Amino acid sequence: MAGKRGIMPIRARRGLLLGASALLTCLVLLGLFSVFRKGAPSLTVRPLPQGEDRDQCRLQAVMHAGEGTVAVTETLRMRNRSCGPLDHTVLRFYLNAFRDEAHSPAGILYDECYPLGFSPGRVTLMGIRWQGESAAGRWTDGDETALRVETKDWEAGEWGTLTVSFLLEIPECRWRCQRSGDLWVLGNALALPAVYDGERNAYRLDPYTPIGDPFVSDCMDWQLSLSLEEGWVPYGSCAFEKGPDGTWTGTLEAARDMALLFFRGERALEKSFGQVLVRLVNIRGDREKVADRAGEILKAYTALYGPPPRACLTVAAFPFPFDGMEYPGLVLLSDRLFESGQEDWELPLAHECAHLWFYDLVGSDQVNEPWQDEALCQWAVLEYVRARYGEDSRASLRYYLADAPLEEQVEGSVTPGSPIDRFSDCAQYDTVVYGRGTAYLCALDTYTDGKLNAVLKAYADRFAWQRASRADFERVLMETAGQDLSSFGDIYLDTLIGR
Repeated sequence: MAGKRGIMPIRARRGLLLGASALLTCLVLLGLFSVFRKGAPSLTVRPLPQGEDRDQCRLQAVMHAGEGTVAVTETLRMRNRSCGPLDHTVLRFYLNAFRDEAHSPAGILYDECYPLGFSPGRVTLMGIRWQGESAAGRWTDGDETALRVETKDWEAGEWGTLTVSFLLEIPECRWRCQRSGDLWVLGNALALPAVYDGERNAYRLDPYTPIGDPFVSDCMDWQLSLSLEEGWVPYGSCAFEKGPDGTWTGTLEAARDMALLFFRGERALEKSFGQVLVRLVNIRGDREKVADRAGEILKAYTALYGPPPRACLTVAAFPFPFDGMEYPGLVLLSDRLFESGQEDWELPLAHECAHLWFYDLVGSDQVNEPWQDEALCQWAVLEYVRARYGEDSRASLRYYLADAPLEEQVEGSVTPGSPIDRFSDCAQYDTVVYGRGTAYLCALDTYTDGKLNAVLKAYADRFAWQRASRADFERVLMETAGQDLSSFGDIYLDTLIGR
């Protein structure tokens, strides 16, 4: 996500980006306008490696607009990736975190997220089958976001088929999963296999915290079939085609999640940049400018970090108290970014597009090491600003994004290397993870005489469609920079500033 600083509540989120957009506008008016190379080559798409044994998901969904529900059946073909037999597997149903008012993560900004009063989001299980037979399932330890399904003797390396049917009740709530008039957003709403932690010999059961992105997942291949009511069109992490029977179908390979949009209104604006199609949904204002800027952002990052992982990028505006949210092949931006008539959306768009490389392509542990995608995306924003607006604009933005947060007083014993459950509020998280995490990357680049982008390209190439740890990042850093720089992580990521 992006954007916490400045006018509440949008800037009470991540990345300091809305205020930074205003700063950038001032710099542009002072004459530091674009030096971006218009002749940049057309985009290509990063090829998937052959012979991967990813899990697969076949999904069928039926929208019931009048009831505010979506009926879903998912058939998951999964491999036991542990070192021994398993007697159960776990599915994550994050929407159940919103089932009651007292525990909803959106309660952190209650008035903004529930302007019409509390609206529950929840999952009702309809049936579970394992290897074609009825199976028992129960919520784990009172946490109704984690469903334990009995698998009997599921041997190491063996494939298993799990089918689960459920009903999603979509809340009227300005959060990742919501329905608001003619737009439904199903973010972190579909069932996902929990990641198995081989070191602990247990599934990851991280709670849905209100701060940060509490989601860790591996890549799957998706096949979708959607039945929507008349006038509604699906968008999201992949492109969809409508068949003669009115059913929409789509596929997406090697994706960590699947987010869906159901939209009733104007047609999406589509624009191709080589092999990559950019689609805009529910965007107000100059849509051509937003599409062109998205293309420029993707070209800038491609030049630095290699081709993007997706042939289709959807950019959509939706009611949200923060600047934005990323999913595979999908950028969601707060609709408030388009209200001023200025380009407040530009830097949040650049941040969320960077997640195509640092989240979608290379995953990480967003619960325990949130800096590893968020700070990398902030760094990418700085490099985009250099490419488009020049060195002076980048220097001014660097002070705002990275240097100033080092000077701020932050309460609590948190560092950029702290897990998300250690942070007490969004402003603290923003300053420490986004700001000071970016300062770490700036220090690395300075010390290595400008080699950080080469490090990040090698990192993206090495761990494409995998999950990388902090040790993996530091290993690539050492190999590319030619020296052990782990001490920089000790100082910037683990040390309490001023103590």
